[in-house]
Amino acid sequence: MESKAVIDKVYITSEAKMNDCILMAKQNTHLVFVAWFNQTAKVFKDVFELNNLDSSRVQVIMDVAHIKKANLELVFIEHYPLVQNEIIVMAKFSQKSFIVLSAMDEPLFKYFGSDKMLPLITLLGFKKEKAIEHSYVTAAITKGQQKIAALVLNDEGALSQAQWLQKHIAQNN
Repeated sequence: MESKAVIDKVYITSEAKMNDCILMAKQNTHLVFVAWFNQTAKVFKDVFELNNLDSSRVQVIMDVAHIKKANLELVFIEHYPLVQNEIIVMAKFSQKSFIVLSAMDEPLFKYFGSDKMLPLITLLGFKKEKAIEHSYVTAAITKGQQKIAALVLNDEGALSQAQWLQKHIAQNN
């Protein structure tokens, strides 16, 4: 199975991620924002409505299978904890690359100690509202997802990333 290119954009805060997402949505009406978890989709739908954006542009992964139009582009608004699930889903679309928006205050990043990295990132002068984007970041995220996969025997659904990690990781520690 061909692995698609992933462009990770990691923000220091979820607020900065949301603000950039809103800006992206306003600038490009062909973007569809995809969540892996229902709770994430609900938060984004609510924020889209508050910003007079079409909330139907935010979809849960199960609802995007019908989107095959060449003029629509998927942007993921979070990572799934298991990289293999992402690879399988992305392979179903003709898009050559996918943007994934994440924030260091999200459960997946906190699991890997993002709280400890924040002082260094601040010291280095990274702006809160700007995304960190580099192939090394993508490689680190993928490696982290692979470490999680080694702990998970049976992938069960969850309503949120936090609940998924709690269900799957807490029982293995």
